Amino acid sequence: MKIIKYIKMQKTTSVHYKKLYFFVIVLVAIFSGNAQQDPQYTQYMYNTQVINPAYVGSKDALSFGLLYRTQWVGLEGAPQTGTFTIDSPIGSLDKMGLGLTIVRDELGPSISSNITADYSYSINTSLTSQLSFGIKAGVDILDVDFSRLSYKLSSFINLVVHSCCMRFQQWAFFPFTAF
Repeated sequence: MKIIKYIKMQKTTSVHYKKLYFFVIVLVAIFSGNAQQDPQYTQYMYNTQVINPAYVGSKDALSFGLLYRTQWVGLEGAPQTGTFTIDSPIGSLDKMGLGLTIVRDELGPSISSNITADYSYSINTSLTSQLSFGIKAGVDILDVDFSRLSYKLSSFINLVVHSCCMRFQQWAFFPFTAF
């Protein structure tokens, strides 16, 4: 009798572990399947909106930004990144901000582009400071042309990969001044 209970317990435990393994594999596949390289920003103070949408509308005026960054000048396939941003406070109380971000990043055979809309809402925490929350939603487009590689594998010569996915992020921003 104890042997039968032990065998049944072993079977149910085995089934639970199989379900757990399957669940873990699915989670790993989902989260690792969207692993693209983000552009590198050395001038973060000029790219605040690209990184964090909570900055949108924080300058109390209509703001434009246009930046271009290149690395390893003269080498074929060297990283090149261009960004365009526009944002403005909206509403009568200047508690909201709205913006648009366009980024194009080239690295070797890949060209990554994204267009996002940014929205922020601010809460006054004191007379001189505020806490801002932001959301970013848009589209990421990735094109990879393996024929641009200098070392060509016969199976990749004419392979071009196009990928498009939706993006949604949320952030917070709390500026403070030194005492």
